[in-house]
Amino acid sequence: MDLYERKISVDEEKKHYIFVTKDAAQYFPSNTAITIRLGNMVFKTKFEATPCDCMGPKHPHEHCRIPLSPNFPLKKGKKIILQKTAHDEFRAKIG
Repeated sequence: MDLYERKISVDEEKKHYIFVTKDAAQYFPSNTAITIRLGNMVFKTKFEATPCDCMGPKHPHEHCRIPLSPNFPLKKGKKIILQKTAHDEFRAKIG
């Protein structure tokens, strides 16, 4: 997988993160700092997988996400594309 893309949700815009689907989680290095470049801006962050019980205690699972700075221009309904350029670096495009 060279690209990860998705439409930004209201929650992602408000809480400044990119949700990562389970099938794409292996694309991102866990427990490692990553760099996301958007134009001439550079953002340092870390891929996170956090335990969740939103489906009840009998269905524990994890939610995967990439937390971002409030300066990262996420807008609901816009598509974000993350292209891996190195093990821990990604180039972002918003469209």
